Amino acid sequence: MNVDGFRVARLTVDDASELQDIFERAADFFELCEGGPPRADAALTELTHVPEGFAFDDLVLFGFWRERLEGVVQLLRDPRKEATWWIGLLLLDPAARNGGAGTRIFEATREWLASCAAQTIYIGVVVHNEFARRFWLARGFREIDVQKYTTTHGFTTDVVVMRRAVQ
Repeated sequence: MNVDGFRVARLTVDDASELQDIFERAADFFELCEGGPPRADAALTELTHVPEGFAFDDLVLFGFWRERLEGVVQLLRDPRKEATWWIGLLLLDPAARNGGAGTRIFEATREWLASCAAQTIYIGVVVHNEFARRFWLARGFREIDVQKYTTTHGFTTDVVVMRRAVQ
């Protein structure tokens, strides 16, 4: 994967401290979507946890660096639906937001998914995260469902499930 202005690499458990650092810098996202600050083990969980019914090999995380880690995309191949992937997270350091980096990272992610023969991408967006809803709608996603979600902080909210074709 290549994104103009960033060094890109897959994240591993060896990157947990850098990932936790960006989570701390982007605490506003966690407050909005999770109902509290990032947990102390949030990065390690993101790097090692998959939902029931998924295999660890279905999980892919990419990091985006300039001087430090400034962005992350977490992807999960859905074994229940052929050629289908979920974007579990696209997170930017607050200092890297609103300059087009999110769009460039999404487009590179979409191209990478296409190279993996993906046909459909899903994402869940917390209903009151209006910035994210507008971002994903502008990238061709369509709202298809609303589901209840309970975070690790015990915060219950609605999540808008969105979908788009890879191409």
